Amino acid sequence: MICENGVCFLQGRKKKQSQAKLQSIAAIFHTVALSWYLTFYSYTLQLTQLIASFLCHLPKALRLPAPVKFADDLSCAVFGLANVVTCMFYLIDAATKDVVEGGEVDHQRPPWLGISVHLLNSVVAWLDILLSHPRSFSRRSQNLSIGLVIFYLHWILLCSYVNGLFPYPFLNKLPQPQGFIGVSVGGVCLFVCLFRLGKLLMTPVQTWKSKDL
Repeated sequence: MICENGVCFLQGRKKKQSQAKLQSIAAIFHTVALSWYLTFYSYTLQLTQLIASFLCHLPKALRLPAPVKFADDLSCAVFGLANVVTCMFYLIDAATKDVVEGGEVDHQRPPWLGISVHLLNSVVAWLDILLSHPRSFSRRSQNLSIGLVIFYLHWILLCSYVNGLFPYPFLNKLPQPQGFIGVSVGGVCLFVCLFRLGKLLMTPVQTWKSKDL
């Protein structure tokens, strides 16, 4: 009898521990999902790319060979991503007349913050491809771009499954799964067009730079 009670106690304790772990995991997903918008995702990648570009311009004795290709590929991927953030934010904001992200927090932010995270990121991306050494927009960078987009789409789906809602208020108001599919397809098409635009611009940019030299 004592053994049976002991086993039941241990099983109940393990069950409570498992539930506590699941609740902790759900809390982590809830926190990350509500803070890791596409804006911050692209900002993180853009910061990584700028650091890699900086490392490429160190003196030869300190320069590493790997960051050159890495910086180029990431720059091409970030160019499309940063412009998608800008285009989709202002398009959705104009179309819905509602907050795109953050709920009521959006109204508490200073005006300069929205411009810096939704517009200046694209300005930096454009300056990078126009002023840096010619970006390749290679097949490798295209595959990296596709991988980054697919990862983010899967991530917010996973977060919505765990948390019961998307990190974007406007998505939660749309019928699902049609709303998510429609927004995703539109975003991916916009991303592909912007990546192709960057690649198309590289020829005149190279010609312009060669004339200056």
